[in-house]
Amino acid sequence: MTTFILRRLMVAIPPIFVLIVFSFAHMYAAPGGPFDREQPLPDAVMANLDAKYGLSDPWVVQLGRYVWNVVTAFDFGPSYVYPIQTVNDIIAQGFPVTLTYGIWSFVVAVGVGVPLGVIAAVRKNTWLDYFAVGVSIGAQVLPNFVMAPLLTLVFTLWLGWLPGGGWQGGQWEYIILPVIALSTSFIASIARLTRSLTSDQHSLR
Repeated sequence: MTTFILRRLMVAIPPIFVLIVFSFAHMYAAPGGPFDREQPLPDAVMANLDAKYGLSDPWVVQLGRYVWNVVTAFDFGPSYVYPIQTVNDIIAQGFPVTLTYGIWSFVVAVGVGVPLGVIAAVRKNTWLDYFAVGVSIGAQVLPNFVMAPLLTLVFTLWLGWLPGGGWQGGQWEYIILPVIALSTSFIASIARLTRSLTSDQHSLR
């Protein structure tokens, strides 16, 4: 198992490196800079900022420094939008929220998708099967970015049952709508996969 994981990680390194180079080259080729504003800064200030962040160096040097810092220290550099923070600080602030949403979305997707798929397979060609397949198809055709505003419209603006945004330390009422929006499409995929596998097992018997 360890060898398999290491091989997968080694296979993932070249695509990640290509993606980093492509993203860096794309941003470097874009007009303007991270400190451009509606009111232009004095040339002396711009020169000091470029020198501080290493933006006056050749792009190859900038890319090499960035990749080296990521590989050796997992350092993604400073934030150009929030000068007092680094990219690592911003990731650390948002990661607990993302992790919470991800865990609960996984639990809901598996907890609903697997029973739905099993029911559809056991009661094949019955109204339960058609209902489960219909729910799966309906969930599949509604992507997350469509489901989220619909849920907010219904449960926040119309019914007033749940808040439409915020975090508040992870209180349950602030988690429900994001988790539903994130887990819906995965429920459909898990249900269809479970139905197919369960049906194959029944056919073998």
